[in-house]
Amino acid sequence: MIWATAAEVLADYEFENELGSYWSLSEKASSLEVKANYLNKFVNKLEELKFTGNNAIFLKTPDN
Repeated sequence: MIWATAAEVLADYEFENELGSYWSLSEKASSLEVKANYLNKFVNKLEELKFTGNNAIFLKTPDN
């Protein structure tokens, strides 16, 4: 139980550090230029991380 909680806290931190902060900053931006800059950083980071596959161990399907 402690391990699962620690893993969740770490995952939340990593998401916020890697991606979430760019999205949040874009929402708070006061000009379109600044907003576009943060959104571009968000998209570039998504492309850099190359999300592939899934975490299903058993009973994999194309949808999971």
